[in-house]
Amino acid sequence: MFHFIKQSLTQFRFFNVSARPKVPKSSVRKSWSNEEDHILREARAKYGGNWPVIALSFPDRTPSACASRFGRLTPSITHDPNLIRKRSLAWTEDETNLLREKVAEYGCHWTFLAGSYFPNRASTQLSSHWAGMGNPRRKSGAWLPEEEKRLLDAIHNDKLSWQAVAQRVETRDKWQCWYKYSSMTQSKKKGSFTSEEDKAILDAFQRHPRAWGTIASEVSEVTGDKRVAWQCREHYERNLDPRVMKDSWTTQEDNILVEAYNLYGHKFSAISKLLPKYRGRLRIKQRINVLKRRGVINSHNSEVES
Repeated sequence: MFHFIKQSLTQFRFFNVSARPKVPKSSVRKSWSNEEDHILREARAKYGGNWPVIALSFPDRTPSACASRFGRLTPSITHDPNLIRKRSLAWTEDETNLLREKVAEYGCHWTFLAGSYFPNRASTQLSSHWAGMGNPRRKSGAWLPEEEKRLLDAIHNDKLSWQAVAQRVETRDKWQCWYKYSSMTQSKKKGSFTSEEDKAILDAFQRHPRAWGTIASEVSEVTGDKRVAWQCREHYERNLDPRVMKDSWTTQEDNILVEAYNLYGHKFSAISKLLPKYRGRLRIKQRINVLKRRGVINSHNSEVES
C-alpha cells in the first residue's frame, strides 16, 4: 500500500512539473553596442528612472537589464577621501556654467548629472546650487512692480503650473513665484491685538492647546479680522501665557543670560530653564537683544552661533 501511494505521488509530481508552460526569455544575453549605449543615455535623461518605459526602446532588453547597464555606464564616485573633501568646496564659475548647460540639455535629473558630469558633487548639492545660483531666472531681492504684474497676469489669465508661471515672469523661479503669490493673496491684520482677540485666543487655546492653525481660524471667525498662526502664537507666548513673569529683570537674571547665551547661543528654550522665573522664549530673546545693544553681550562670543 505504501509503495502504491509513493508511486502515485511521484507520477503526479512529474505530470505537474511537465504541464507548466515554459516562460520565454524576454532578454537576449549579448553585448551592448555603442549605439545602444547612446540610446540608453538619452532615454535615461528623458524618462528618468522609469526603466519599463526606457526598455521599450530595446526590443530584446528587459528593464532590469537596462538599469544594470546604465549603472555600469555611469562613472561611480570613488572613495578617495580627497574627493569627498572636495564636495564641501565652493562652486566655481566653470561648474556653474556646466550645470546650466547640462540642465538645459537633460533637465533636472540630478542623480544622472552628478554621476555623469560632476563626480565630486552629490545630487543634493546640484539641486541646492541650482535653486540658489545656477538657475539663470532666479533673482533675489524685492519684487519690482512689473514682475508682480507679470506674475498676476500669468496666474489669472491661464491655468498654468508654477514652472510655466516662472517662465512667464522670466526673472524668478517657481518657488519664488509661489511664495510671492501666497503673501500677496493671504492678507492678514497687522498691529496690536484687541481685548476681543485676546479673549478669543484664550478660549480657543483651552479647546485646542497649541494648535495654532486652528486657534487662528477661530479667532478670525469670532473677530472678523484675519490673524495667522504665528501671530497668535507669538502674542500668546509674549503676553497671554499665565506662566510668564512680566516684572523687571534682575541683575542675577542678566548674568545668567550672559553666561547661558555664550554657552547655548540662540537656544532660548534651553536658556529659559536656567532662570529662576519663567520668562518665555520670546521675552528672553528680546532681553538678549537689549543686552547686545548695551554692549553687555557680544554677538560673536557664542561658539554655538559661530
